[in-house]
Amino acid sequence: MTEPLVRVRARVRTRMLLVGGVVLLLLWLGLAAAVRAEAGPFAIDSAVWTWALEHRSGPLTGFVRGVTLFGENWFMTLVLIAAVILLSVRGENREALFLVGAGAGNGLLVVLCKEIIARHRPSADGQLVDVNSFSFPSGHAMGAAGVVSLLVILALGHLRSPLWRALTPLLAVVFVLAIGASRVYLGVHWVTDVVGGWLLAGAWITLCCAWRSARRAAGTWTAEG
Repeated sequence: MTEPLVRVRARVRTRMLLVGGVVLLLLWLGLAAAVRAEAGPFAIDSAVWTWALEHRSGPLTGFVRGVTLFGENWFMTLVLIAAVILLSVRGENREALFLVGAGAGNGLLVVLCKEIIARHRPSADGQLVDVNSFSFPSGHAMGAAGVVSLLVILALGHLRSPLWRALTPLLAVVFVLAIGASRVYLGVHWVTDVVGGWLLAGAWITLCCAWRSARRAAGTWTAEG
């Protein structure tokens, strides 16, 4: 493969990522505007929340409490730090910095958007865990989607086995869905909070990847830095 063809493909990939990121961002902005304008939860929020409460059981609740711990900020931060250390040890300094920047930006966006939208959480009577922040977007959903997406993107650059290249994204999707569902089940988020977290994380990570791809297309990006 000639070098010019590599860069052409990188430019095409950059444009596709940019379009995808903008589409996800527009979807999130539309949802955020609707949430901001709505005095209370949407009909689908109330319906899903009520259904989740009605289908609670002791064993399931214990399991879901365990699942949601893997979406906590401290756990996601530890995973991110471990990945950065591993990349640094391997000499992939630019990838490590990319992971730090994209991961930190993802976390900051959660805090900023929660304060701007200022959506109240579901009734405390139905909450099974203690929370003390606004509801939209879900920090657990956005954190899991953002961090796991970054790890999958970087992992796919190293995995050679077709089986693991197929299984890794699939397992990541299952994990992200489980974290989001756990927040609704535990009564601390509306389902649109979770969707909002996924959309914003998707937009942010996709746009970060578009920037990374653009640097590669320009020939100014190497893993080692």
